[in-house]
Amino acid sequence: MTISNGKQKTLIVEDDSISYKLIHELASPHTDEIIQLTNGQEAINYFKRNDDDINLIIVDILLPKIDGIEVIKTIRQTHPNTPIIGISASTQANKNNVCYKAGCDLFVLKPIDVDSFKKIITRFLQKDPQIN
Repeated sequence: MTISNGKQKTLIVEDDSISYKLIHELASPHTDEIIQLTNGQEAINYFKRNDDDINLIIVDILLPKIDGIEVIKTIRQTHPNTPIIGISASTQANKNNVCYKAGCDLFVLKPIDVDSFKKIITRFLQKDPQIN
């Protein structure tokens, strides 16, 4: 899963700086570029302005301006095959599987388990997606 110039690109939409730093640290060994956005409106605007191929999108569900569920639904309209991981500190964020119904591939509850999240990122960003 590489983009046309051979580089991997990850988008992280997270308003909490501590969570962002942790996700960035875990993703950076597996991706060439990380784009940081801090609210749902920025994420939607990014996808309206850019037709970049993103290899992985990590979205906090409880975002300011526009929540992560709406962000996921909007992204899915133009990027149906890009893996999306929804994350949240609230157990209610995925009540009735709303995150999955919106189109995310995986939901992760905060606090993030570092070892487990490393494996998840590796799985989504590895060159051979068949390897588990």
